[in-house]
Amino acid sequence: MRRTFIALTLVILGGLCSPYHAQQPSLAGEWVGGLDSGRQWLDIKIRFPRDGAAGGAIDLPQYNLIDQPISHASVAANRVHFEWPRGESGTATFDGEFTRGGLFGRYQRGDIRSTFYLVRDPKIAPTTYDKYFGNYRLGPDRFLTIGVEGDDAPRLSYVDTKTRRTGYLFPLSESEFFAGPTYQIPFPVDFKIAFVKNARGEVTGLRWSQKGSPTVAAPKGRYRQDEIRFRNGDAELTGLLTVPGTAGPHPAIFLVRPGYTFSRRGGDVPASFLREGLAVLALTSKTVGGRSTDYTKASFEERARDVLAGLAALKTRKDIDARRIGLFGASLSSWVAPIAAMLSTDVAFVILQVPPALPVSENIVHEIESFMRDQNLISAGTFSEEDIVKAK
Repeated sequence: MRRTFIALTLVILGGLCSPYHAQQPSLAGEWVGGLDSGRQWLDIKIRFPRDGAAGGAIDLPQYNLIDQPISHASVAANRVHFEWPRGESGTATFDGEFTRGGLFGRYQRGDIRSTFYLVRDPKIAPTTYDKYFGNYRLGPDRFLTIGVEGDDAPRLSYVDTKTRRTGYLFPLSESEFFAGPTYQIPFPVDFKIAFVKNARGEVTGLRWSQKGSPTVAAPKGRYRQDEIRFRNGDAELTGLLTVPGTAGPHPAIFLVRPGYTFSRRGGDVPASFLREGLAVLALTSKTVGGRSTDYTKASFEERARDVLAGLAALKTRKDIDARRIGLFGASLSSWVAPIAAMLSTDVAFVILQVPPALPVSENIVHEIESFMRDQNLISAGTFSEEDIVKAK
């Protein structure tokens, strides 16, 4: 399941793991975070009015629950309580405490119990995140690879090539970020990074610090990005090509989009291939007759032929090795990439991530049932067994 970014802001007093000290804290403003049941993570966003005012709302975007009213919000010392009336499903309660600038506590509705994490949304401009994409050398055999995910609410993801650890980076400020102990859990803070810029505002590296270890200065690897255009029949396509800063020609890989829309951001996957010396191409738009289009009504073969049009464009470039161009497919696009390879002998290799194990129709039926049972975890009894059988 695709998870949207949890944008975090954090005040750390006296170091990475110092205790929380403050006067009476305030709930007013926007908070983002999630519910962790131990079996699944659900993104949440909560808006509180000014202190003492009634009202407030909660969003669970994964279940299309938007602007759900909350009530009985109160703060006593560093403890917080608020409620989410759910009608026939009962009232959900949040009981927690302010800790290191965030909120942490227990969620309960009937027999359903979860842990919640919330922190203030720092409202960083989306374009700021793009400047941090790339590879940062922490040592002779160690890189911190940083990618950007999402369009409207970007987030930074990372891979530590030595420990193989991966997860999300959460912002302290526009240039300082931290990571928690596991993939998407922010607390307790495990390490911090601060991006370094030159006089022209270009990101040249970062400083990495972890409790018990000295701060490490990590220079950023060089690369360049070009927008390229090519055609497939009456469609014009554009793509973002990222090329290593070393001498070419380079082998290349085409990232076949797993979804139905286009984006300039693909997480840490493009940066990981870039680190290995590959140029990376990803589609950013498709127009027909000057009008934007997407893949919601396109066949897999149409998508595959768009890929091959991009591969043909790559073959004409002097900085690309025309004999070593491959495809990367993930999830849904793991059906598309093999089709492209069957249609052309120019595809040198194919890499598939989380490829489907079922034919398309069977996979869709499986997803329908899984979605309905997930809904029942949030609101017990939403769908009966009869409902699920009928939907399948």
